[in-house]
Amino acid sequence: MNLAFEQETSILTVNFVHKVNDAGSHFIFDITVNLNQEQIIEQKTAKQDSTGGGSFVFKIVDAKPGDVIKATVKCNKFGTKSAELKI
Repeated sequence: MNLAFEQETSILTVNFVHKVNDAGSHFIFDITVNLNQEQIIEQKTAKQDSTGGGSFVFKIVDAKPGDVIKATVKCNKFGTKSAELKI
């Protein structure tokens, strides 16, 4: 999992690898984003972009240098992955 934050636009991009046979029945169904340990975003999904994984894009206007962003994705079958990024 990879996080990228563009300070000029306040855009967070979360890219994840999650290899499956059918992205419609086995997929990342939930993502949460924390800013400095406080949950600021939760999004549910019904499928992922492709059988190899996907990405999410969010605007986080309150993020500033020194802050820590943590994203966590959850599979609808089993498992969780997280990544952190210090701005």
